[in-house]
Amino acid sequence: MQYRPMSPNQKAAMILGISLLSLVGIFMAAPIPQALSFHHFADTRSLWGIPNFANVVSNLPFLIIGPWG
Repeated sequence: MQYRPMSPNQKAAMILGISLLSLVGIFMAAPIPQALSFHHFADTRSLWGIPNFANVVSNLPFLIIGPWG
């Protein structure tokens, strides 16, 4: 059997089909429960007027490195 590449229309139809099946699957799935304790962050201290200071400041590297990526 010889390999035959897919046409652009076949590729588009495959992507559309997979997308539609995924979308149907998302709406059919039940929500994933999350414990309310998730929102009790590890650091509740305020420093320099910033609530949850350590949680907020720990995101600074992402703010600096993110645009570089």
